[in-house]
Amino acid sequence: MFKLHTTLENDLIEICELKLSKLMLLPDTENPWVVLVPRRADIRELHQLCHEDQVELLNEINEVSQFLELKYSASKLNIGALGTMVPQLHIHIIVRYE
Repeated sequence: MFKLHTTLENDLIEICELKLSKLMLLPDTENPWVVLVPRRADIRELHQLCHEDQVELLNEINEVSQFLELKYSASKLNIGALGTMVPQLHIHIIVRYE
């Protein structure tokens, strides 16, 4: 059963649920910053998702990235699965400016 890691639950604000992931906002005063958390239990790494979920996650990353790029006139997007503090798979998408 999927359960959101406590740190993510405490640090992020849920925006909505996509087909696979929770789309969450990381409050940041300088850069729009969202996090996608696949709703799958006990997943730490991207390769642990089944192929269909990997494809869906990439689709969600693309969809959210395109929205952020247009909405915020991004110079660059940083996209990554850092996981240094939270072991649960989650993907950061951060809008950057020159």
